Amino acid sequence: MASSSDQIQYHIHVVGKWMAPDFHKLRTAAEFLASTRSNVKATVEGYFETQYEMRLKKIAHTLGGAFFLAKPSSTLVYAIADDEKALYFNNMDRFMEWAEKRFKYEDSTSILLYKRMANKSQQQHYAKNRKYCQLTFQFDGKEEEPVAFELFYKECPRVVENFLALVQSGRYLGSPIHRVKEDCFIQGGDIVDGSGSNSVSSTGSPIPDDSFKYKHDSAGLVGMCKSRLDTNGSQFYITLDELPYFDGKNLIFGRVISGMRTMWKISRLQTNYAGRPVKTVKISAVRSDLLDKKSAEISGDNVKAGEENDAEREEREAAEDQAAAVKVQSMFRGKAARKDVESKVAAKKQKELEEKMAAEQAERERAEEEEAATKVQALYKGKKARRRVDDMKQDKGKAGAVTYESADVNAASGGEEVA
Repeated sequence: MASSSDQIQYHIHVVGKWMAPDFHKLRTAAEFLASTRSNVKATVEGYFETQYEMRLKKIAHTLGGAFFLAKPSSTLVYAIADDEKALYFNNMDRFMEWAEKRFKYEDSTSILLYKRMANKSQQQHYAKNRKYCQLTFQFDGKEEEPVAFELFYKECPRVVENFLALVQSGRYLGSPIHRVKEDCFIQGGDIVDGSGSNSVSSTGSPIPDDSFKYKHDSAGLVGMCKSRLDTNGSQFYITLDELPYFDGKNLIFGRVISGMRTMWKISRLQTNYAGRPVKTVKISAVRSDLLDKKSAEISGDNVKAGEENDAEREEREAAEDQAAAVKVQSMFRGKAARKDVESKVAAKKQKELEEKMAAEQAERERAEEEEAATKVQALYKGKKARRRVDDMKQDKGKAGAVTYESADVNAASGGEEVA
């Protein structure tokens, strides 16, 4: 008989960051269950940090309830049952306990494997036709979380090359955020005097517009500030919300993929009548190429070297990852095989038990029939014996009656023959 968990249909959703190990552990679990269980479907959504945070907000507003408690620091995992009921798991362990209870799913894989999977996945999702750089902002004498950008090089090559040239040369260092418009955008990039009146390109000449393909449809987009068409320079802005009235006028050339929390902090700072933060916010460090491990982070005081590129280490880690992946696959296949064997053994034991019970039942019925037959025979023998006794008594009674009749006749005749 099918269990209740086999009858209910579940659609498991895993939404998280490519760089998070728990995302890959939950993704592995959901995909494995979907591939081995007919009543399970899986949807996996992976994002860069900023895009995940925005996706999380949309899901919370759609599903409501406990989903508003979901934290951006954790992977979101939930299941929709066939009755449309949403099962929210507030952490990975709760989901794994549910999966083990419902589907006998277990995962004893070392977290180190999932950390490597996360690192490799993050690298794989850096697009080849895009560029990646990083800016660090400082205010209150403290550097905030670095802000990483994905730049749309394929669609906007001239604007992106200009921006990267300014980053790489260090010309953005010390330049302030000179304008914050609440719930709209944060503006900076005046590399001349920081007043907001200047926007100078890396070449000294205005950079023409490339493409208006991307719309101002979310927070975290990076665009170029300009006074008119084809006058892009050094000033840029980062959106804090949808700004559809900018479409076709200002050019989007990138997006924030991590560190958006720093932008939100800046957006909440007190400003003067012109929108300039009362506390000075400036760019304190830059890194022009996040994909190059030798790329240095440039700051006002020093140059921080990137990671050394060690081909042998990468080759060894790749081999270890492959071996670990094979081990995981073997473990899953082994579990499936063990479950199959256990199922067959259980079926065999059940069959043997049923046969044994049937044999015992047949033996009981045979014994009962024999006992009943014995009782019937004894009953018949008893009746037959009683008939014989009754017949003997009856025969004896008849003999006595004849003798008494003869005596009476003799007495009446006086013992003499009557003439």
